[in-house]
Amino acid sequence: MKLIPKLISGLAGLALAGGLAVGATPEAEAYDPGVTTSIPLDFVFITYDGYTKEQILTEALYNQYIQVTVDYWVREARGAIAPNAFQTTPYSQVPVMQLDAACDSANFRTYGAQARQLYGLPSDRTTVLFANVSDCDGTAGTSYRSSSSVSRAFIAKGYVIVRVINNPNAIDLPDRLQVLAHELGHQFGMNHAMGNVKCEAGYGDGPYWPEGPCVKKEGVVYADRNNIMGTPDDFNPLNGFQKEALGIIQPDEGVKVIQTPFQTQDIEIVRNDTTSRTALQAIRVIDTTTETRREYSIDYPGNSVCKVEVLRSRPFGSNGYPITSWSDADGNFTPYRINASGSLVSNSGFYADTFQVDQDGVSPYDPCLSPDGERYVSQTGEVQVEMISESNGKAVIRLHSTQPTPICTGTLSIAGVPNVGKELTAKGLDCGTAALSYSWNGSASTATYQPTKADLGKTVSLTVTASKDGRSESFAAKSARLVAYFTDVPKTQRFYTSVNALADLGVVSTSGEYFHPDREVTRGEVAAYLYRLAGAPGFARPAAATFSDVAKTHTFSTEIEWAYSVGITKGKGTGTYKPDDAVTRAEVAAFLHRLELYLNGSRAFSTSTPHFTDVPKTHTLYWDVEWALAAGIATANPQFHPDRACLRDEFAALTARWLANPLA
Repeated sequence: MKLIPKLISGLAGLALAGGLAVGATPEAEAYDPGVTTSIPLDFVFITYDGYTKEQILTEALYNQYIQVTVDYWVREARGAIAPNAFQTTPYSQVPVMQLDAACDSANFRTYGAQARQLYGLPSDRTTVLFANVSDCDGTAGTSYRSSSSVSRAFIAKGYVIVRVINNPNAIDLPDRLQVLAHELGHQFGMNHAMGNVKCEAGYGDGPYWPEGPCVKKEGVVYADRNNIMGTPDDFNPLNGFQKEALGIIQPDEGVKVIQTPFQTQDIEIVRNDTTSRTALQAIRVIDTTTETRREYSIDYPGNSVCKVEVLRSRPFGSNGYPITSWSDADGNFTPYRINASGSLVSNSGFYADTFQVDQDGVSPYDPCLSPDGERYVSQTGEVQVEMISESNGKAVIRLHSTQPTPICTGTLSIAGVPNVGKELTAKGLDCGTAALSYSWNGSASTATYQPTKADLGKTVSLTVTASKDGRSESFAAKSARLVAYFTDVPKTQRFYTSVNALADLGVVSTSGEYFHPDREVTRGEVAAYLYRLAGAPGFARPAAATFSDVAKTHTFSTEIEWAYSVGITKGKGTGTYKPDDAVTRAEVAAFLHRLELYLNGSRAFSTSTPHFTDVPKTHTLYWDVEWALAAGIATANPQFHPDRACLRDEFAALTARWLANPLA
């Protein structure tokens, strides 16, 4: 099930008894009880001037802070957070911690640690500190801080401090109440949206500045007016980047992923405040014309200020997934990304969930396309966005992409024999001075590649990425044949499995392209195979050759001498071994029987009644053939064909059966 795995994997397992029950949005998709358990928040009031609990925050306002925060995240999770998932401390049980000096919000981790130690709060949950503004920094307004330490569980321990004024008339209450929802977003791993856009001189940052938050200059922390992690006004919904990063929406369901270059196309998306996880509500465009893979998220807020919002991720990284940034308990900023399986992994050098925006590829600007039909042009000029129409909570977004001049000409192909130990080469592309990178079967390599045993049964795939002038292009190819050890032993060959099993064990040499399965196996080859089956034991050849036809220079001299020394062979009589003669099927049974005797001792088998009509008791190798039946090498067919020359693939099959039926 694809249900919000990235967010909820960290929420699962957090628990706190008692709390505030919260209602879910009626049209939200059904909650899956197997995904979310609870999200505990421990609350503590802090004071320096000795304020009482009521003077810091009344019970009504305390409950309002919690209620609007929980309502927001239950709604934004699209049903993946249960109505009662948030567990909070009842007002009557909230402690008040007296500080020794006026608090400084920069030291909130210290206050959080003190509160946990003083009141026995668990370290694996989020601690929220409420402080009266008179106790902290001495300025009116609302300030807040958040931190979370990273774990594989996505949400672990963290602290939030919120400075409050216990007077609804002192400042617009709904704006202030959204502070906790914003800070909890940090606990869910999100940084500020558009955090690298700055205000011009004389303008302040944040939702409470008299002129309002600026959005058209560089450096603002809270610049996005349509996002609670930008400017937390009106509980704006999360944008497409954030929802995909948290796992709320998935590619090809809630978000459509497009990569340049592409043909002009119209895509219909719903307003981004939909409660659905599967309705198409965002478009992510990956601009591959730059080496840094700039990515754009397109949403439809559909309000009077912003019809279409286009956000651009920072130009770092090369993966296709949104990035979350964290600061640990010591304040160190560390980027993380969520991989395809939903795990959180380090991604040094990439800081996203902060966005840059540009209009017509010129300068940082408001990310909104207003109702007057503006067109957004990406920095590279390769992507253009415009809204064509809107009705009934849906908008048609038109995407344009130019077709850049190809970096390479030709068609990528793979040359060479796709067999283990052979060499494959990339060919067919003319890329001039472009920088090329190669990926064979998903692993980086050079223009050449040698298939390994791990490639057996697979089709070799190759991807070549060409980069030039800030752009990159990818080309893919596959080998025409399945990878195997030998060209003449395809998967359809009768003893394919047995031949490759012996190759895996090193019994059969894989240095050549061909195995010659239909060729008769020689007595010299059998000696070599038996020697390797025995583990290639250390053996010193005698000073004088044992057999007149096996000189020390013979290819299998060592193996034949070893077989003689351990009693596996006595030769063919008259002092010869006949190394180039074909070995018979009965001789193979005898050789394997003697190897078993040498290694482990023989298994029990009956010789009272012949099991094969062509191997009577008078046959020279009758006992060995009967042993072969007991060892599973042969089956009780009417005939064994003892004197027929054994083919190479037959030897592999007989040997593989013996190996598969070891002596008990």
